[in-house]
Amino acid sequence: MGWQSDWLYQLIFDEVEQVWQRARKDGAGHFGPAPTTFLISEMREANWDDMRCRGDAQRHWTYQGGQPEPMALTKGSDADLGEQRGMFYARGAVAFCINANRKRVLFTYALGPRYGRGMVFGVIGQGAKGRLSPTGGTMWVS
Repeated sequence: MGWQSDWLYQLIFDEVEQVWQRARKDGAGHFGPAPTTFLISEMREANWDDMRCRGDAQRHWTYQGGQPEPMALTKGSDADLGEQRGMFYARGAVAFCINANRKRVLFTYALGPRYGRGMVFGVIGQGAKGRLSPTGGTMWVS
């Protein structure tokens, strides 16, 4: 099964869409324009206690609303987020890691120097009945 037809990836990209919509709303005001693109990375490893993705990416996508577009894998984990425009960068960074048994997803994003979050979702159910649920309210906010 490829990522396009995997129900868990669809739930993760639903979260990406929610972040995208919040940024569009926040960027419509006096905070500066929202990012024009999200750079999304699926990471191989995570520090679940500190809620940080780490190591090398195994997949990359760009997102501008709609469907995520796969992009070539490149070495290094530092994405070029472009210039700061108000409270946002020109491009936002989203990273996630799915644990081996597919029961948890670490999800982080940084859209500006002080606009980011990291959280762990528990995976409840499977397939069409699957959903992501924040675990214990644990998260970081910047």
